[in-house]
Amino acid sequence: LRGCYVNSMALAAEAGLKTIAFPAISTGVYRFPVPRATAIAVETVAGILRGNAAFDQVIFCTFGDEVTTAYATALYAYR
Repeated sequence: LRGCYVNSMALAAEAGLKTIAFPAISTGVYRFPVPRATAIAVETVAGILRGNAAFDQVIFCTFGDEVTTAYATALYAYR
């Protein structure tokens, strides 16, 4: 899962994109544990952003209350 975010952001940066959006990867039909998936997403993206000014905006697209709350919790804990 971590590699998905790393590779996606690398490709987007290579293409000169300034904004990237991610769905809640693997939290739907693949049933990856939502809290773990959101923590991986937030930690990975934040780590990349910390060392890279290529992006102006990263958007996490969520669906449903459980996933939205998990992202909000992970983002709040990370700040």
